[in-house]
Amino acid sequence: EGNPLTHDGARFQRTHDLIAREPRMALGNPTFAWIDAAFTSISRLKDPAIIAQIQQPVLIIQTGQELIVSNAAQEWLCRELPNARLVEIVEAKHEILNETDAVRALFWREADAFLAG
Repeated sequence: EGNPLTHDGARFQRTHDLIAREPRMALGNPTFAWIDAAFTSISRLKDPAIIAQIQQPVLIIQTGQELIVSNAAQEWLCRELPNARLVEIVEAKHEILNETDAVRALFWREADAFLAG
């Protein structure tokens, strides 16, 4: 209850059990270097000249119940990239690969189709 990451309680608990056994596996707070790199990346991806250079096909799989990152930013970037496709999995929360089997199957269907090209 109150879990913003996944609908799968067993997978969520498994992660917490692993961290309890091995605390070094836990995510720590972001470092200043990480924050700097994140803001640098965001700044670069707002530059139309940089975006125009990205010609590789891009698949963005978005979660419909996202509470951690900005779906609006993902949607904007997808509109700007010349070869991007956005797929929203409405039933998913942030940690899509820790979701229920049904939601994970939707993710893998999209990822497999994209990689098959």
